[in-house]
Amino acid sequence: MKLCATCYDEENEELIVNAYDDLRKMNIDFNSEVLDACIFALAGTKLWANGIELMKIIRRNGEKISEDAYCAFIRAAFKNKKFDLGYETLKSFNQIPTNEVVIEWCNLCADDDEIAHKLVDFFAWKKLTVPLSITDKIQSSFDKKNHVGKYVTISPDGYCSHCDTYLEKNENTDTEFSRLREDVMNSVIRGKDVFLKTNSTELRSFENFVKMTGPYDIVVDGLNVAYNNLARGSKYELSKQLIRMLRHLATVKKHKNILVLGKQHMNSWPKEALATIKLLSHCFLTERLSQDDTFLLYATLASGPNTFFVSNDFMRDHIVCLKNKDLTEVFRKWQWSHQIYHLINKDDELELLPPTTFKLTAQRTETSVHIPCSEEDQKTSLDLPKQ
Repeated sequence: MKLCATCYDEENEELIVNAYDDLRKMNIDFNSEVLDACIFALAGTKLWANGIELMKIIRRNGEKISEDAYCAFIRAAFKNKKFDLGYETLKSFNQIPTNEVVIEWCNLCADDDEIAHKLVDFFAWKKLTVPLSITDKIQSSFDKKNHVGKYVTISPDGYCSHCDTYLEKNENTDTEFSRLREDVMNSVIRGKDVFLKTNSTELRSFENFVKMTGPYDIVVDGLNVAYNNLARGSKYELSKQLIRMLRHLATVKKHKNILVLGKQHMNSWPKEALATIKLLSHCFLTERLSQDDTFLLYATLASGPNTFFVSNDFMRDHIVCLKNKDLTEVFRKWQWSHQIYHLINKDDELELLPPTTFKLTAQRTETSVHIPCSEEDQKTSLDLPKQ
């Protein structure tokens, strides 16, 4: 049945319907795998709605419905203009919908403002980007509603030149920041897992170091910077790259109080280079097995809401460690608005990607709609976009 569904035509539809009828006549309790295949196959036929009962049976058996079956059913609901059914099923489906599902959704947008609004709101809720392969379809749907679609690059401060508006700001309140700092200090910095890779003496030493030398304007993950494009670089090359970053931060970006976090093996770098690093910044070197990104989070948060950090690390592990899961979104907003990415371009020039001051999610107002796009073929969750 599932094979017939992948190469659909009227003849195959008849085969699928007849095969399904034969299965029902057997009066046997089929396993979830068979029922799942039936949902997928029936989605392209006049019996697509039978998938509702089949999904109930699978759930009742405590089994999971496959992504293929879910998306095929949702797509069928949209195609048959049963939007509410498809939409409610989609909300209960904790996965990213396929491009085909989104395209069928778009087909309904031109005739219904509420359906179009729900499309944008869904992208915002799930923090999804749209692959370029289907952006034309979405644009066409909104063009029919008297919108004028255009690809634009949003400025770092959130300004859209096409519609002359600023996107919604990405910022936490003072209360949210205080709650986040307290939770990170207790669960990530002083949590039990930290001491598996960081000894308590070293952590106390670092806390005292921060009290004496902080607050900082910016905190730098030293080895993350040094090894960027230099996986096999010599100690001289590694130190030279880090020094270039520090001089850029001090002279171009005007950061006066800089903290560099690294490992103790950096003491074997050229003495002159290490002296320059310590001249340009405060430098704290942790033990070989310590989690230096844990120290980076501590120093940045302890320095207050106006301190930034330089690293290409996504910090996913630390999001998982948060005790208060309600703060996950607060952490992401703080990360987006405080993390500076670094790269070396093709001309061997240092580039810093500034933090994002606006929300990196789909947004809509009474006069405009903004949807983030990606060159990826499949929609992806926005962890921490670099542009």
